Amino acid sequence: MKILFASAGISLLAAGAAFAQLEPEPVEYVRVCDVYGTGFFYIPGTEQCLRPDTGEIRFETEQGTVRTETALAARVRALESRMADWEDFDSHIAISNALQSPDLVAGETFGVRLNWGAGASSHAFGLTGAVTFGEGFLDGGRGRLSGYSGVAFSGGKVGGNAGLQFSW
Repeated sequence: MKILFASAGISLLAAGAAFAQLEPEPVEYVRVCDVYGTGFFYIPGTEQCLRPDTGEIRFETEQGTVRTETALAARVRALESRMADWEDFDSHIAISNALQSPDLVAGETFGVRLNWGAGASSHAFGLTGAVTFGEGFLDGGRGRLSGYSGVAFSGGKVGGNAGLQFSW
């Protein structure tokens, strides 16, 4: 039994020594793709070149160079496009806040109101007015018909409103 363990140990030592003498082949993990300028790298296993900072992908076909992008880059580009709309959103909120109409109480027939509104980093100024067209439309002298309108400005953007109100 001792001989069996000794021979197994010697075999393992010999295999380990032989393995230690093997040198691994160099592996190129990232290949630089300089065909399209700096910043491009080959996508492993393909001849397609990727620019990681923009998500742009380029490769050659019989018809010429194909330019496309990763799915993530497409989503980021779409989000950036929508973010431009959000910048306008601030001014729309400011305009909306600056369009509050005067509050007419019984006996008042006309009112004007100068308003200031804010939306995040945008500000707007508005001028609104209200008028009472008539009162006493319902039994007991109740009921009033009023109208209102206004305009507000925020930078180069303009907004407005108009409406009628029947109250009793």
